[in-house]
Amino acid sequence: DWSSDVCSSDLAMFHATTIWGREHRVDRREDETPDEYSRRLGRKYSEISESLTQLGLMYSRLAYAKTSVQLRDAQSLKTLWDWMRSNMNER
Repeated sequence: DWSSDVCSSDLAMFHATTIWGREHRVDRREDETPDEYSRRLGRKYSEISESLTQLGLMYSRLAYAKTSVQLRDAQSLKTLWDWMRSNMNER
């Protein structure tokens, strides 16, 4: 069903973001929550900070609160995905 697809997409997007961050010298710290990490990335990459913050909040809701993510919220991550792809080789 679509809700499990949205959840899977959000979890995969956060994983991809941590890999992208590592490749751009912004590793996630061991004691850092997904929300904290996404906000820290957003401070470094202010042009995409809103989408990063949204990702951290959605991931935290899924992973820790066990609540669902609305489809419209997950669709907002397309902006982040497109931005990461266009900035793949910039370090």
